[in-house]
Amino acid sequence: MIEIQKNIFITKAFFLIFVIQILLSCSSDDAHKKVIECYEAYNKAIINGDGEEAIKYLDSRTIDYYAMLLKKALYAEKETLLRESFLNRLMIVQIRHMIPLEKVKNMNAKALLIYAINNEWIGKEHVVGVKVRNVRIEENFAVADSYKDNIKMNKLSFYYEKEQWRFNLTSLVTIIGPVFKKQIKETGLSENEFILFAVEALSGKSVSEDVYIPLMNRNEK
Repeated sequence: MIEIQKNIFITKAFFLIFVIQILLSCSSDDAHKKVIECYEAYNKAIINGDGEEAIKYLDSRTIDYYAMLLKKALYAEKETLLRESFLNRLMIVQIRHMIPLEKVKNMNAKALLIYAINNEWIGKEHVVGVKVRNVRIEENFAVADSYKDNIKMNKLSFYYEKEQWRFNLTSLVTIIGPVFKKQIKETGLSENEFILFAVEALSGKSVSEDVYIPLMNRNEK
């Protein structure tokens, strides 16, 4: 009798473990799917140039990064600006040169990010045809491989925030920098010369030395 009860207990224990494994597997599959859906929704919004839609799928780290860029565009002195990373310098100069003074003064981080997307500062060509695969999840963090035309490209990061997965756009910052540096080397320009050249090409307007003056210190005309 005791042996029978023991066998029943063991059978129930194994069954319970089996059920838990199935539930965890289903939960994991759903999370992987949600990460992919997050990127696909972000990708679609970028292609459509819809900044307000795109930021729904971006994480707090991305918003914080644009808050930092906005603050430095408003207040950073030349010496501080020149100590920034190449990509930060490029973005800050772009903000100072290409967004009307009164507009940028009244922006917050989300407004800046929406403006950047709507004005194609985040180029559509970099997302068209891009798919994410091989999602790996560890608690509230996920990483996935991006592919274009079945060619493996970059690793993308995601965070689970406010009950949904969100794309960390800043995970691309460390990747983009070296690409630019290679292009700069080929031009024979210094990094700062290249920044002024690139921003002038984007805006269609010559860039003056005013870009090194903090926006909040400029005399309004």
